[in-house]
Formats: sequence, C-alpha cells, structure tokens
Amino acid sequence: MKRLDTTGVIVEYNPFHNGHLHQINQIRAQYPDTTIVAIMSGQFLQRGIPAALDKESRTRQALQSGVDLMIELPVAFSVQPADLFAKGAIKLLSGMKITRLVFGAEHPKIDFKSIAVKIQNIDGDFDQFNETYASQYQQAVFDSTGIHIDEPNDLLGLAYAEACLSEKAEIQLCPIQRIGAGYHETIFDDSQEIASATAIRLAIKNQESIENVVPSQTKIDAENEKWIDWYDFWPYLKYQLSLLTPEQLSTFYGMSEGIEYRLLQQYEKLPEDASFDDWVHAVKSKRVTYTKISRLATYILLKINKNEIDKQYKQPYYHVLGFSKRGQSLLKYLKKEVPYPILTKISKKDKEGLYSLDYRAGIIYGLVSHKKSDLFRHPVQIN
Repeated sequence: MKRLDTTGVIVEYNPFHNGHLHQINQIRAQYPDTTIVAIMSGQFLQRGIPAALDKESRTRQALQSGVDLMIELPVAFSVQPADLFAKGAIKLLSGMKITRLVFGAEHPKIDFKSIAVKIQNIDGDFDQFNETYASQYQQAVFDSTGIHIDEPNDLLGLAYAEACLSEKAEIQLCPIQRIGAGYHETIFDDSQEIASATAIRLAIKNQESIENVVPSQTKIDAENEKWIDWYDFWPYLKYQLSLLTPEQLSTFYGMSEGIEYRLLQQYEKLPEDASFDDWVHAVKSKRVTYTKISRLATYILLKINKNEIDKQYKQPYYHVLGFSKRGQSLLKYLKKEVPYPILTKISKKDKEGLYSLDYRAGIIYGLVSHKKSDLFRHPVQIN
C-alpha cells in the first residue's frame, strides 16, 4: 500500500478544548499537506467514565477545528488500561499505514521507542498485592532503564511505543510538549486559555464560564447539549448490581481475584441515597483503584464478557464518525487498501455482528443522552 502523508492522533476529546486545538494547529504548521486522522473513543472512555458529550457532537467539534477524518475506537479498546487502549488504537492506525503519530507528553525528549525495546521482556505478572499494577510497572521500567516515567501522558506515549513494537507498526512517534494545565487539574481562572478537560467538565457542572478555554462549537454544545456523567447511569448500574449473583458477575470482562464479591458486598451495605462515588470509594483499596472499579462498572453496565473483547481484537473495523473534504478523499483511497472493514453507516447486519458491542454501548448511552442509535446515524461532514 502506497504511503500518503497522514498524521494520526489518539483522542477522547471530552470535550474538545483549546489544548487540543493547539495540537492540531501545531500539526498543520509542521505538516501543511498532511491529512489528520483521529482515532477517538466513542461513548465510554479509557478511565471507565461515560463521555460527557455524545460522540457525534465531539466529532463535529474536532472537524470544525481542523481534524480531517474521525474514526471510532471500539469500546473493547477504549475502556482499557493504557497498554490495551494503545494497542487497539495503534492496530487501527497501522492498518491505515499512518505516517506518524503525534501525541502530547510531559517530557517529549524521552526516546519512547528505545525504552519500549529495553522493557519488552518485563514480566507483567507482578506479585506485590499491596501495590497497584501501575506502580509496580513504573518501578519495573525504572529498574530496566534507570528512567522514571510516571506522568500520565508520558506513560501513554510509552504504551504507544510498546504497541508499535507488538503490532510491528511502522509509525513515526512524534511527541510534542504538553502545555498549560495538568491532566488532573480541576480549576482554572479567567486569564487562562488552556484548561484540563476535567476542569472544563467541572466548570460546566457548576455553571461557570468556559468561553476562554474552548473553541466556539464546544461552547455552543455546552449551552445546548445534555452533559453526562456516571450519576446519570447509576440507576441502571444499581439495577444490575441488585439482580446479579457473584457467579454471574464473574463472567464479565475484567473480573479477577474475587473482586465480584467485594463489588456486591459493598453495594449491599450502601444506604438508599448513596451515589456512584460512594460505592466506588467503598470498594476502593490500595490495590484496587478508582479507575479500575469504574472500568469494571462499565463492563457490568454494558454486560461485556471476555469472549466479546477477544473477538473484537481478532476482527477490528473502522467505524467512520465524520470527515472533511480532505478526509473524504483519504477515505475513498483507504477503502481499497486497509485490512479491516470500513463502516460508514451501521446496518442491521453490522449491529448483530461486527459492531454489536459498540451498538449496545450506544443504545445504553442513548438511555441518558436521548440521541438516536448508530443504526440511524450518518458520518458528520464538514466542507
């Protein structure tokens, strides 16, 4: 397959903000003739949370800000730890023969690929049960390389490098300096033009202005769309937790070490007015993090089992969320070249086959968003 000049980004856009716009502008300045392809998580995200806005709205925000082609990262990959999240996205980008992957990093001078080579034989079966997997992994990386990698975007960059190795992907990694707010910062002031997605979501929840830190389309959506969080899905999750036995819960993806018993025991102890956060904090321990519990909650909510995840990895696909004119030209070319099916409109056959898991995720998300299902959607087009 001939290589066109293409630049990939792996994103959530929850929501699209000025930090994302800065990255797109940097790519366009450095590679003016490139086609920018975003692999974007759909309705449920990497840390086990629902997207604050429907994927169609987030697609429109990105296309109006300079992205050319938006592809959905299937939920089997999007609600995962960094290594599996990266592996799914890199698998899709590699199939498209993407020229380069641009991503923000706290320390962009790190040679992520050389570190990935050095640590490829690390045994991932860590046995310190009083420590999280993440902390043991970071220590193992330091022991192998002498380099501390503990910032969120640096760790994601390393996950991309490891995925490129395992997928034999010939993609140039181009880390750029992450600017402005830290990943977990929760406040910003009127003088800032860049804020974290977390801070922006919190500001919207508190009915505070976000005008200085987001492009105009995001501001419009903030004023007119329903903003969603776990609070909205808690009644549906409670329904599942009320009916399921530990044995039934154990069949869902991600259940291990008897965690299903703890999930149910702590739920049964909750007062009637308890929130999702109350339940997560009751389950949480030094070994089991807030994020891990949130992912497990998503698997329960969507009723995802291990076989479905395995099937998805063996048979990926490209679900097209939207495109610009330049993106449409690339899409026409890719249809003859990529190794996996391209879905531009979901058919009844797709929803019962290839796309069944994401279709289910969309239906459940729609219970709260009140948006139409994927069966009735067309890709967003920006001229």
